[in-house]
Amino acid sequence: MNTTLQVRIDSKTKNAVAKIFESSGLDLSSGVKMYFRHILKQKKVSFPLLTENGFTYEQEAKLSAIIKETEALYKAGKLKTFDSWDEMKKDILSEKD
Repeated sequence: MNTTLQVRIDSKTKNAVAKIFESSGLDLSSGVKMYFRHILKQKKVSFPLLTENGFTYEQEAKLSAIIKETEALYKAGKLKTFDSWDEMKKDILSEKD
């Protein structure tokens, strides 16, 4: 038994995807069906899901933890700050002496 699926999407995206499917000899409906069957066969989405920042959810969680840790170190006065690249370079080079 078939069912109907309605999806709202901006026309620019729809038209661009339709052109890609058409270049492979598919209409939009057939392309979506093919994609759904692919998901069923793979038992997963075949591309990484990204956040609005372009990271995977795992990458973004790690980055968020690093940022929180860095902020805590900064607030505790355990990090050096510099007003310029030259100031930082001078500090780094002086530690090697």
